Amino acid sequence: MNAKILFSKSNLLVSKLFEPGTDGNRKSLEKHHLFPKAYLKSLGYPDSKINQMANHTFIDWKDNMDILDDAPSVYYPIVCEGKSEDEIRRMEEENALPHGWENMVYENFLEARRKLMAAKIKAAFEQLKKNVE
Repeated sequence: MNAKILFSKSNLLVSKLFEPGTDGNRKSLEKHHLFPKAYLKSLGYPDSKINQMANHTFIDWKDNMDILDDAPSVYYPIVCEGKSEDEIRRMEEENALPHGWENMVYENFLEARRKLMAAKIKAAFEQLKKNVE
């Protein structure tokens, strides 16, 4: 529930940009295809497979511009430069990314990420439930 913006060098939490009354600019975040659309199209995937929820995340608009259409195996090591292994693992965990996702076959990535996303959602609801009781 307290995930930092994926790939960002800031410590800004995604949730802060979606709180009512926050000064954060929602346009500073963009929906990003983790496996970029043009990359998947070049592999022959149809839009229905490309635009899966498990293939989306919010990232800083500048990071999105830097990534463009590169395969995850190309851009991920670059956006991780300067981050420790612990920071990378935490970033992956916070954003429901399976470790090694950038080298996965797309369908395997979707399956693994869906499970991690479901676990994150369940944990968030459990936390909300505790706060109500």
